[in-house]
Amino acid sequence: MKTNIREQIEKHIRGLSADTVKDLVLQWIRTSDGTFTDFEQQLLEIQKSREALEDYQQTGLGIPQSQMQQWAESLGTPTEQLCSK
Repeated sequence: MKTNIREQIEKHIRGLSADTVKDLVLQWIRTSDGTFTDFEQQLLEIQKSREALEDYQQTGLGIPQSQMQQWAESLGTPTEQLCSK
């Protein structure tokens, strides 16, 4: 199983820029328990962010900043809102 996780991580990393890999490793070191599973989770989050950016760049569709601010300000309140997608 460890080999499988390592292979998956290697596959994902090969497609990232050097700066993105550096940021990923630094974040992993600072915020994780140091396992490959934890590293893989961080990698998946970065992949989701990249895909969202690519979608935005291709379609021009996104969530307005004012709507994001309203959502963020509702966090932790009795009227907490769901994040728009």
